[in-house]
Amino acid sequence: MGKEFYVKKDLVNLLHNRFGIPKPECFEFVNSIFQEMTDKLAKGEQVKIPSFGTFQVKFQASKDMYDMNTGKERTTEAKYKVRFIPSDKLKQQVNRG
Repeated sequence: MGKEFYVKKDLVNLLHNRFGIPKPECFEFVNSIFQEMTDKLAKGEQVKIPSFGTFQVKFQASKDMYDMNTGKERTTEAKYKVRFIPSDKLKQQVNRG
């Protein structure tokens, strides 16, 4: 399936190679996009990218659980989690191979 993971540097190189934009500007552009997405999610807003998917923040309440490593019961902390919901188009492209 190719490379195991894709990092920010790969996006910078893609922009640089495809459009000839200097790498420092590409890096600033990529950072700006991720920062904007982070800011929106931190405010509880959704980030929807058509044909790709939606990032949203969900609250996860604390819960009691059994820790198999220690053999004791413990309570997890309540927290917010970022959830990604892929679009139907992305699902189709991934499954097409």
